[in-house]
Parts: sequence; structure tokens; C-alpha cells
Amino acid sequence: MSMRDRTAIEREIFDAREDLEDSLSRLVRRARNRLAVRARAKHAIREFAREFPNIAAVGVVACVIILLLVRHARRRTG
Repeated sequence: MSMRDRTAIEREIFDAREDLEDSLSRLVRRARNRLAVRARAKHAIREFAREFPNIAAVGVVACVIILLLVRHARRRTG
């Protein structure tokens, strides 16, 4: 193997490692953002439920009713 071949291979390995590190950092950033969004959403829901307990309860009941209606409709058509 000539010196030029070895240098080219080392450069490819270096470039591949940098690409992997960049991809990993992007993946970590996305995961952190998703976790942050979920945490903020949970916090907002809890705050809303504290501020407006009656509206929150009605909203939960409405969601359950809608889910049951959708489930029933799927059973009838499927």
C-alpha cells in the first residue's frame, strides 16, 4: 500500500467520523427538543386543569366520547 493510499483512507475515516459526530449531535438536539416540548405541554395541561377544572373535565369527557364514537364508526364500516 502506498503512502498516498493510506492518506486517502485516513482522510475518508476522518470525514466519516465527523459526519457521524454531526449526525449524533443533531439527533441529540432533536431528542432534547421533543422532550422539552412534551414537558412544556404537560405543564400547560396541568396549569389549565388547575385554572379551569370544570372546562378541563368537560374536555376530557368530550375527548372520550369522540374516541368512542370513532371506534364505533370503524367497527360498523370495517
